[in-house]
Amino acid sequence: KKLVKNIEKFLNGKELRPAQKFMKMNRDKNLIVIAPTGSGKTEASLLWMNGEKSFYTLPLKVSSNAIYLRILCLVPNSAKDVALLHSDAMAVYLREYNGNEDIGEKYERSKMLSQPLTVCTVDQLFRFVYRALGTEIFAATLKYSKLVLDEIQAYEPRVIATIIYGLKMIQEMGGKFAIITATFPPVLKYFMEQYGLV
Repeated sequence: KKLVKNIEKFLNGKELRPAQKFMKMNRDKNLIVIAPTGSGKTEASLLWMNGEKSFYTLPLKVSSNAIYLRILCLVPNSAKDVALLHSDAMAVYLREYNGNEDIGEKYERSKMLSQPLTVCTVDQLFRFVYRALGTEIFAATLKYSKLVLDEIQAYEPRVIATIIYGLKMIQEMGGKFAIITATFPPVLKYFMEQYGLV
């Protein structure tokens, strides 16, 4: 909830942009938001999360790092509540290390999906789709979490198929998702409609 208060404080006095208003008003729904670059989609996503356990996914490690650092700047003293999870997350933690926390513990908490907000690459979460032994924790956690998928147009077809199948499972379990993007391929809409996601 502290994250939401700080975002609202950051946006205080500024008129919310259309995407931000829409996502704030529809916090209890699954959404697909198509808005141009620079329209405040990241802040809109954080407002949609509403302080609930959430995952913010991006296709690339570099963009995950940028959003993670942006959230840390946007919300002072949020480092203990926001995690980064991808194959090079430990290197980012070491760069931001300020001596006040145990980096190894923070990294372990992020791998256990125990932080209130985790910024990650999609491959870290969607392993449960393949029903491999030990991946049940991902589905169980996403059941009561909110999931934001940013830049969905950047994935290759095989990953898109995994995402669509995973979103169907998440929806059936009661989890919530929001897709935010500047470009939404019509073929993706077609397959989402086939799976009852739109």
